[in-house]
Amino acid sequence: MGGDGLFRAEEVLAKHDETYMPPEVAEALEEAEKAKAAEAAAAGEMGAAAPVTTSGGAVQ
Repeated sequence: MGGDGLFRAEEVLAKHDETYMPPEVAEALEEAEKAKAAEAAAAGEMGAAAPVTTSGGAVQ
């Protein structure tokens, strides 16, 4: 830090990029989406459970 209270860098080592995603994170998200889709497909094959209704007809 300089005497004027300012920090001066001689070299920029990293730059922020709000759209950057590390490859391993992108891969993990993709795998999670695939697993979720497979789970949803399996649930659809088994048939979805019918909604439970009360004696007044309200769906729970």
